[in-house]
Amino acid sequence: MMYMYTYFWKMKSKNGGLISPEFRRCNAEFFNLIESCLYGGSDLYADNTGKGVILGGRRRWGKSYSLANAMYCTAIHNPYSEIGFTSKTEEDMKKFMNDVLKTGYNNLPQFLRATSMAGNSASRLELAKKVRDKDGNIKKVGLNSVIFGRSPEPTSFEGAGMRMVVYEEPGKWLPGQLKQNWSYTEPALAADDGVTRKGVPILAGTAGDAAENGDDFKDFWYNAESYGLLRYFAAGWSGFMIDNEMGNENVIEGLKYILSEREKKKKQSMKRYYDFVVQYPLEPEEMFIQVGESPFDVELLNNRMGFLDTNPPLLKRGLFRKSNDKVVFIPKEDGDIIMREEPEEGVLYAAGCDPTDGAKKEGVGSDLSFFIAKGLSLDEETASQGAVLQYTAKPKDMNEAYEQCALALEYYSKKNPCTVLIERNRARMIAYFQDRELTRFLAKKPPKIGKLARPGNSVEYGVYMDEMIQDQMIGILDDDISNNIEQYFYGDLLADLANYNPDNRKRKYDRVDAWGLTLINLRTASKSRLLRKKTDDNLFAGLDYVMNKEGKLERK
Repeated sequence: MMYMYTYFWKMKSKNGGLISPEFRRCNAEFFNLIESCLYGGSDLYADNTGKGVILGGRRRWGKSYSLANAMYCTAIHNPYSEIGFTSKTEEDMKKFMNDVLKTGYNNLPQFLRATSMAGNSASRLELAKKVRDKDGNIKKVGLNSVIFGRSPEPTSFEGAGMRMVVYEEPGKWLPGQLKQNWSYTEPALAADDGVTRKGVPILAGTAGDAAENGDDFKDFWYNAESYGLLRYFAAGWSGFMIDNEMGNENVIEGLKYILSEREKKKKQSMKRYYDFVVQYPLEPEEMFIQVGESPFDVELLNNRMGFLDTNPPLLKRGLFRKSNDKVVFIPKEDGDIIMREEPEEGVLYAAGCDPTDGAKKEGVGSDLSFFIAKGLSLDEETASQGAVLQYTAKPKDMNEAYEQCALALEYYSKKNPCTVLIERNRARMIAYFQDRELTRFLAKKPPKIGKLARPGNSVEYGVYMDEMIQDQMIGILDDDISNNIEQYFYGDLLADLANYNPDNRKRKYDRVDAWGLTLINLRTASKSRLLRKKTDDNLFAGLDYVMNKEGKLERK
């Protein structure tokens, strides 16, 4: 692969025309790693047959042209093989096939350019041609290998016998899409026995790909062994400042430059700093830094995400069901309810929800997001002790989703009702609770955040997310993040907080809104209980009557 890449492969120059790749040791390492998975031991690696590769690292590393070369070399050295490629969209897949793969193929010397069929399409390169034999029958001659691209559908490679499958930019796929595709593709990589992996999967991401949608890619990276993958990290200095004919990097000078630039960017703004860190990561954890216009402490949020990536919390997935008039939690691997802690006696719980009134076709629409938070004690006014439960989904059945929220509230109402403060810009969820006489679980609208509604006010459940409420919510979120970051255990919430931009009207930050409402409700419920406790204790102070143990008034 390295010989072909260095001496014969061509790629488009940003200044126009075609250029040959620079000889770099990092490319030799990457190609050798792939070859060790395809054929066994290589010059640099032991026998890795049965495994695949996951690549992550700096931008502008030459990933796409390296992958195209690896795919073509695999096709010509393995006759009758199938090589698959997919990217985050069908358009990106076709762009790779035409601008990258076929640019390299079309500019090979004739003796290295395998015969291909004239009928090849924008997403297919078949290394064979049709001829007629002496009896007039049409047959294919040549290598009979094919390189083809597919859109990122779950069944893209289902049923095929793949020698190699390449996923480009997996961190930019829609949430859950990569894992779903993988579950169908993995059997297609098996040998004739249907069990042993023969084909080689390659997941090729770059730093920053994991922004907002990259949880699947992050999971593949940190749990590479469980997926049968070998990590290859292209650090910020990889392929940078090549200083000799052997293709070695000047690592010291590269590091000096990167660290110096980081200091310069930090003085300009934290966003510029994180943008540069992501482009030239020095540690794998830096690939997954979130860079946004968030009003919150992004450094604090990213540090917490990095900690959770290497120290994953114990979370369990499942759903709630009613059994013999009792709510039970049923563990389920793909459940949308994610629980961190079981409910405890004597603890105040409160919830918040950003609902959705109707899923569009196939569940595509805004998310319903629901959190339950824990306070320290029923007798204390306290900041949140973190979310103990999250339910975020694009439900197809709205009533079923609302039922899950109602059951969760009942489950956490051990001693006192756990109420939910709902964003009432969509009223359907509140109506669901009212129609089923579940208003005991609905939090009333606080006239001002942190203050109680006065007696006599008409009951109004939920809160409208207007500009004033949003500003107050941001303040409460910022305070909680600054003081309780150790109590944040949901990585997707942290990522949304890091990317949160209240001025972006095109994007809905459902988790952030739901968590903000949860904190508002927890603080309001905490103040309410303290006030009631104080009133109960002093109701008859200075009078001649007191409350006895049976709850009746009696004279002192």
